[in-house]
Amino acid sequence: MGRSTNLLQQMAIFVTVVTGGGCGMMYYLMQTTIPDIQRAVVSSMGHPVSAAPLADGCTTQDYMHTDRYHDCP
Repeated sequence: MGRSTNLLQQMAIFVTVVTGGGCGMMYYLMQTTIPDIQRAVVSSMGHPVSAAPLADGCTTQDYMHTDRYHDCP
């Protein structure tokens, strides 16, 4: 019984470390790519052809927060 408990503890520690590492890596990747996306959106706002689809999007004021599907009006 002691052997199976020891293996279970080792597995729990391993899964915790791997999950924490994966979460940390995703956070790092998100933090490094968001400024690139913001910079691309700002630079494309200067071009009239590419700015038209971006300007027609829904804003948070357009949403009815009680709406089930969050569709634009």
